Amino acid sequence: MMKASIAAGEEWLKKPESERYKPKGPIWDVSWPTYIESWPNALHSLSVPSVRVQMTLEEARVMGSYIIELGEGFTEGVPENHETVKDLLIARLDKAVQQFPKGIFVRLGSRSPKDAFYWGCGLGEGAQLPNGQITSGQMAFDLLTCCSERIYDDLHMQIAMNYPPSVWIREGLDLPEWSEFRCFMQDRKLVGISQYYYRGVYSEITEDAAGIKWAIEQFFDKELRDASHLDSVVFDVFIKRRRSLSDSYNQYGVKLLEINPFYNLSDPCLFDWNRPEEFKGQIRFRTELGGHRSGVTDL
Repeated sequence: MMKASIAAGEEWLKKPESERYKPKGPIWDVSWPTYIESWPNALHSLSVPSVRVQMTLEEARVMGSYIIELGEGFTEGVPENHETVKDLLIARLDKAVQQFPKGIFVRLGSRSPKDAFYWGCGLGEGAQLPNGQITSGQMAFDLLTCCSERIYDDLHMQIAMNYPPSVWIREGLDLPEWSEFRCFMQDRKLVGISQYYYRGVYSEITEDAAGIKWAIEQFFDKELRDASHLDSVVFDVFIKRRRSLSDSYNQYGVKLLEINPFYNLSDPCLFDWNRPEEFKGQIRFRTELGGHRSGVTDL
């Protein structure tokens, strides 16, 4: 079995890069429409202020080659002047970052490097800000190349599909964990809401789950459903208490963070893709610590 596995690996390495990393099945078809650069303007207007830095395929290969621990996986198409290409890309990133002087959150159009060593790796002592916020193009590049398998995989897949990746520079927000929710739209119906950080118990949720649910439902009914270019999607939002209670969304403002495929590639949080009958439009949240399904309440 070991010999067969080694032989299969050797055969895989003999294939051209474009064949090795092409996604199998429907992964590409369900993924790329959710990338931020695929959003219609109506969705952008519901989300966080952002600036796009469109990379060339050459720049994407160069970025991949600098990923700590993983860069050797980018062996094809990296030019000899890769340092110059990197410096010019960092300069473009820096220009975008400077539009948000209080700090930014950086990601590809597909995903963020939240699996990097840690927020702030390689960014300099004392330079780390909450939730991955950074303040220069160099810091943005360092975080994207900080041993993130998510960035490694996404760059490879997009290069294999001849799709020039985009870096998105987004206004930095210091969001408390309780305020983020993962929502599920199927055939333009809101079929479920889950707290995003589902391993913890948050009094802000347990004490007003009904009000949070109502605010997200209003946001969905009045804004997101018609703004979405997809009929079925997983979308993440954050909520923020408003100063005035006269707003149409009760005491909470709701903002879109990102969208993901309505597919088992996306983390269902407190739901289960294998139990579709449980998606009944409820908000699902944790009321006590325990296993994945214990201490969980539906409302």
